Amino acid sequence: MARDINLLPQRKLDLLQQERTVVIVRGVALVVMILVVTSALAIFLLNKNTSLDSLKAQQQSLRANFSLLHDKTAKNYLLVDRVTKIAAITKKKSTFIGNITTIEQLVPPDVSIDTFTINKTNVSMNVSSSSLISLGKYMDGLNKLVGNKGFFKKITIDNAIADEKAGKFIVSMKGDLL
Repeated sequence: MARDINLLPQRKLDLLQQERTVVIVRGVALVVMILVVTSALAIFLLNKNTSLDSLKAQQQSLRANFSLLHDKTAKNYLLVDRVTKIAAITKKKSTFIGNITTIEQLVPPDVSIDTFTINKTNVSMNVSSSSLISLGKYMDGLNKLVGNKGFFKKITIDNAIADEKAGKFIVSMKGDLL
């Protein structure tokens, strides 16, 4: 029964409950406000440190570096390819020069080589002279290079012309290289 007796008026009780509710609501509002402020501050700092513009700038610089490296790599590959091809050409050139020198040493003084073509597989030439004996000596020298020295596989005479007006004999021949 003592509990049923209330000496305070009902209004004051309601007022105390309202004050407690207000204090609790203020506390919750303060906590929510602190959370909102710290979240906003964290988002601001994150955006400032890792802004989208700086990321885009980094991306562009990386792309530029990659394209420069790609260009350098392509140029280096092209340079290496050219150097290897030049080395192969100079190697072939030295064999061609040796072949030309060998053929040139056989030429007697009164025989001239009018045309001379050399490639990987054969040699073509037109020689002329005022003496058949000199042409014969030259052709004998070329014939000695067939087989035993390993220079020619075979030599073929394509054409032989006697020009009476000019007093010259012209021989066109082709030799297949080994």
